[in-house]
Amino acid sequence: INVDTRVVLVKYYPGYDPKLVYDLINHGYKAIIFEGTGLGHIGKDMYDVIKKAKEARIFLGMTSQCHDGRVNMAIYESGRDLLHLGITPLSDMISETALVKAMWAFGNTKDGKIDDMMITNIASEYTE
Repeated sequence: INVDTRVVLVKYYPGYDPKLVYDLINHGYKAIIFEGTGLGHIGKDMYDVIKKAKEARIFLGMTSQCHDGRVNMAIYESGRDLLHLGITPLSDMISETALVKAMWAFGNTKDGKIDDMMITNIASEYTE
């Protein structure tokens, strides 16, 4: 099995320092899986670093901290902002599963684009 471990899981919380994500960008990570609050949110103070990560061609995925939670970023303005900034909602995929799936996806793609692989249900990793 080919995997690329340059993927990180970020558990977001109020007061999370965006500088930590800048460090991830500078260290060459290829994907960041956010475990966001509620329906899949992170604070507006993170918007600038999200833009930088997208400019660096880093995959950004969103999961929920809620047990049995499903990401729905279309309900609130902040979620819609994040969609517009390029974060990919990962339905009810468990954050650790999303982390490992991104490692597998990067290990098994030649063009470095994993967006379609991440939202394709391969092994029942999310509920259809």
